[in-house]
Amino acid sequence: MTGPRTIPGPPPSATARGPVIVLTAGNAVVRVAYLASPGEDGVLFELIEGADMHAMIAAGSTEIAGWGGSDRVTEIDLNQAEQR
Repeated sequence: MTGPRTIPGPPPSATARGPVIVLTAGNAVVRVAYLASPGEDGVLFELIEGADMHAMIAAGSTEIAGWGGSDRVTEIDLNQAEQR
C-alpha cells in the first residue's frame, strides 16, 4: 500500500499575475483547480486537465452545432449513466 498521492496544482504561470488557488482536486484520470482573481469578487476560474479532454470538447461542439434550442433543461439519471 502506498501513501497519499499529492495532487499537483496548476502550473506557476496560472498564478503569475495574481490569481489565488482556491481548490485543487483530482484522481487517476483528471485534475482540477479553481482560482480566484483579486478584484473580481465571486468569480472563479476553472482549469481542468484530463484524459481525452479534446475529444470531449469536440463531441460537445458537435452536439451544440446541431442543437435547435429545444429541450434546454435535461434531466440526467446518474443511476442509469453508471450502468453504461
